[in-house]
Amino acid sequence: MPALQPPTVDVHRSFLAAMTEFQAEGRGATDDQTMIGSELREYGDRWAEPGVFAEYVAGLRADEETPRRAGFVPATTLWWVDGDTYLGRLAIRHRLTEGLRELGGHIGYDVRSTARRRGHATAMLRAALPITRSLGIVSALVTCDVDNVGSRKVIEANGGVFEDERAGKLRFWVPTAPVGSAPVIYKLLATAEWRAAEAAGVYAGSDFDRGDGFIHFSGADQVVETAARVFAGQTGLTMLAVDPDVLGDDLRWEASRGGALFPHLYAPMPLTAVVAVIALRDDIPVDEAVAAALP
Repeated sequence: MPALQPPTVDVHRSFLAAMTEFQAEGRGATDDQTMIGSELREYGDRWAEPGVFAEYVAGLRADEETPRRAGFVPATTLWWVDGDTYLGRLAIRHRLTEGLRELGGHIGYDVRSTARRRGHATAMLRAALPITRSLGIVSALVTCDVDNVGSRKVIEANGGVFEDERAGKLRFWVPTAPVGSAPVIYKLLATAEWRAAEAAGVYAGSDFDRGDGFIHFSGADQVVETAARVFAGQTGLTMLAVDPDVLGDDLRWEASRGGALFPHLYAPMPLTAVVAVIALRDDIPVDEAVAAALP
């Protein structure tokens, strides 16, 4: 049965056959900026030498801990293997640079051509999500080319929530673990505020929130009304789906100015509480955009 496992010399022969399949598709050309492309250019026929392959495997396994050169981040590389057969690979980047946030994402994967359309990519990504969660990544950014319908289906099958398109890439946020027992709550905010929170590693609230002394949230049955009442006419907004279980006792349900009970957070929000990031459409009224984005 296929499973994710650390790179191993035990699949040497099958790995070589898989790389030949990738080369037949044009991978490894000078314009191929993928990991497989760069490795094909670096190793090529040298992979056939057992000693070189063993060093390559050892290097992949060390990427989690080895100090990385500028522009690179620690990564966990796993291979999708069935017995002694190499089927594909997956890399989990432990954090995002600006470039990875735009186009690369936390998780990248490839399946060899002879193993495609058998559900391997979907299963491989699903198996990687708990591992990603163990690295402290609660919502993983996964991207694909705009014309890659198969990859988009893989991401959506694993709960990916579409955020936007940038430079020919579709960007999705995939929750890495099931939401807790309590229903999710929602936060509407300017996309620029969310970008600043990502950079800071925590969300301290908007100016309005800080003026009230807590961060305002809405329940699923309240967020459309909140959008219409507070954010009407605004564009460039993002909606966060948040797991209230992560917020603990700092989250309180209190009467709002209109008397209804709303969730208020009396502490900065850790980004680990965010289970989905949704870029709201600007071409329709904001309350309609929120309604369309709700599950």
